[in-house]
Order: sequence, then structure tokens, then C-alpha cells
Amino acid sequence: MTNDMTAVRRACAFGVIAGFDAVFLFLATLIFMLTFNVKLTLYALIPLPVISLISLFFVRLLFKKFKSVQESFSLLTEKVREMVSGIKIIQAFQQEEPESKNFDKLSQEYLGENISLIKIWGTMFPLIFLFAEIGMAIILWVGGQQVILNELTTGELVAFLSYMGIIVWPMMAVGMVTNVYQRGNASYKRILELLEEKPDIYDAPRAEYHTLKGGIKLENIYFSYGGQAVLDNVNIDIKQGQYIGICGKIGSGKSILARLILRIIQPQKGRIFYDSIDYRKIKIAAVRDNIGYVPQDSFLFSDTIEDNVRFGKPDATLEEIVEACKVASIDKNIMELKYQYKTLVGEKGVTLSGGQKQRLCIARAIIRRPQILILDDALSAVDTHTEKEIIRNLENYSKGITTIVISHRISSFIKADNIFVLDKGKIENSGTHRELIKKSDIYKNIYKIQKLEE
Repeated sequence: MTNDMTAVRRACAFGVIAGFDAVFLFLATLIFMLTFNVKLTLYALIPLPVISLISLFFVRLLFKKFKSVQESFSLLTEKVREMVSGIKIIQAFQQEEPESKNFDKLSQEYLGENISLIKIWGTMFPLIFLFAEIGMAIILWVGGQQVILNELTTGELVAFLSYMGIIVWPMMAVGMVTNVYQRGNASYKRILELLEEKPDIYDAPRAEYHTLKGGIKLENIYFSYGGQAVLDNVNIDIKQGQYIGICGKIGSGKSILARLILRIIQPQKGRIFYDSIDYRKIKIAAVRDNIGYVPQDSFLFSDTIEDNVRFGKPDATLEEIVEACKVASIDKNIMELKYQYKTLVGEKGVTLSGGQKQRLCIARAIIRRPQILILDDALSAVDTHTEKEIIRNLENYSKGITTIVISHRISSFIKADNIFVLDKGKIENSGTHRELIKKSDIYKNIYKIQKLEE
């Protein structure tokens, strides 16, 4: 995208100036030449239609080829970004050489696309220059004959050749401007595609902003990826202020439920109600403003700890940030750092452990004081003792707040008001911990395995 912006900027700056200069100079010189000698001017313009045809032919080729060059460059830069981000994994699996070969392959493809582009431009420019010089040769031939026949003086011929020398630049500039313009045009089309991309999730025409209280109901929800059902006929009723647990095997659709509630995705069948209001009648901003969400992947910005937590509430004071961090059981760790809350966490929180990143993300979510708090496997990287401490803090903090804990650890929601057990995209059972131990084999087996591990 940066390369595309550079190409558009060049087209708008150099391209416009050079184009205006070429057109103005061409017209001004042409008027002088016609005033001077109409017959000789008409002879001089014989190559002009050929130059125009050459330009039109190469314009199309340049547009297609430069678009290919930009797409190839995008693949190359994305590969570099991916390799830098995953450098530890590459080193751990000793894949430096294979990845280097993949990079070389993409580099060669990019080089090949550029060479093809240069060949086209390298053919167009000399052709335009050749026919412009043919015009000069015609002037010498016809003008020389007129000098011999005393129809034209030597001085007049020299003056006319000077005019022709001036008009050659606009003819050659056509090639340069065409190249710059087509690069800019191809890049502009790529940028436009991105800007005009419409989101899959958008507000219904009559949607209104409602402040949520915390009630959520999923009714006959169906969702699939590539035709394969992930959730099928799911019905969940969550009352305001309830503490809810959602568990199940890997791939049972737990995280999809969180994304549906947050309206990152929407159901293909069925409806979602917030406080008995259909989701299509509520603005997306209203839903997200009232939900604190901690995803599975703990993402932190390359900023200080303080500003990462403040991201959840831009006007938060330091006292509020400290309070949120205490609830997330990360305050003690922060105070042990040299710069404490002013500590830079590095790109994606590289200086922190997995558990510390998760706890900072929890602090970022709860500082918003949301009506609904969703923790999507947000305690997977912390030890059992810290997990219990966080759960205890959350129980005190989230009184009156609808809290949804999605986890493979039953200990995270053992005291929940209601627990939903997912299996193959369906609700296998629901109830309290004691009830599920008696009536759900899946839940009972998961609990037994975890107790043995402890």
C-alpha cells in the first residue's frame, strides 16, 4: 500500500506537471510553426498519428503489467512481514533454509515482473523518440529542397529546426507521462478497491443506539464455514447479571459464540436478542460499546503498559488503570518492573510472558466498566493459583455485570449460575456444575481429566 501511495503521489505531482508542460509547449510551438510555414509544419506532423497509436497501445500494456508488479510486491512484503513475525517458530523448527528459498522464489517473481515492465517501457520510449526524429528528418529533406529552390532561406530552416527540436520534447514526454500515469492509475485502482470494500457486518437501515443492560438470548442459531456447520440450532438464554460458563471440546464452536454476541460475525440462521431487542434493531456500535471482550490471542500494542490498558477507556485516570490491573492480578508484576506502568511492552507485548499479556488484556476489557464481559479462553496461560485469584476478583468486580467465561478449564466457571456444554456445534447440556456432573457425560469426563491433572 505504501508503494501504491508513492505511485499515486508521483502521478499527481510529476505526472500532472510534466503533462501540462508537454501539452502547453507543444501547442505554443505548433502555433509558431504554423505561423511560420504551414506546409513544412504539416510535413513535420506526419509522425504524430503514429506516436499517438504507439502510446495508446502501450498504455494498456503498462497498466496491466504495473498492476501485476504491485501485486507481486504485495506478496513479497507480506512474506517478509510473516517471516519477521514468526522468526522464533522458523528457528525452532530449523526452517531458515526452506523459508529463505521461498523468499528467493517470490523475489525472482517480483524481479521477473519488473523486467517485463521495463522491457515494455524500454520499447515504447525509443519508438516514440524514433518517430519524433523521423519528423526532424522530414523537415531536413523537405526544408532543404525549399532552400535549394529559394523558397526558404537557410536562417528560416535553422529556425524551423529549432522549433522542431522544442516540439520533440513533448513527443518524448508522452512516453514518460504515460508510464508515470499508468503506474499511478494502477495503484489508484488498488487503493480504491480497498477503500470501497464494504464490511460484511453493517447496521440495518432503522437500527438505533440502545444502552445494553446485559440480557442476551440466542435463538435457533446456525453458522457454518464453507458449508460445514459450526453451530447448529443453538439456543442460549442469559439473564442480566448472570455468571455464565461455556465449555466443550476443541472445535465445538465456543469462540464462534463470543464473536456472534460481539457481532464480529452474524448468524446465517436464527436471531440474537439483547435485552429482548432483535440484534438487527440495535446499532453495532451500541453492542460493542457495552461489551468488554478478551480474545484468545492476547494482542498488545507497541506502547507502554499504561497506554495499552487505557486503550479500553481513552479518558481513564492512572488510578482507574491501577484498579483494573489489580482485578486482573497483574499490578504486583508491573510494580516489580523498572519503569512500572511506563514500561514499553514491545511489538505485540514481546517483553511480557503469555500470562502477563492475558492479564493486561483482561485489565483493558474491565476498565471500560462494560455491562457484558466476555472472556474467551483468557486464562489459559496463567497458573492455577493466579487463575483462582483472578476468578475471585472477577466475582467481586462483576456483580450485576453479565459475565461469560469461555474456557476448557472448568475451574474458571465452577461457581457459575449456568454452564453450557457444547458438542459438535450443539448444546449438549446446560446447568450448574453439580447438575452437569450428574447429567452430562462430556462435562463429567472433562472434569475428571482435569482433576487428575491437578
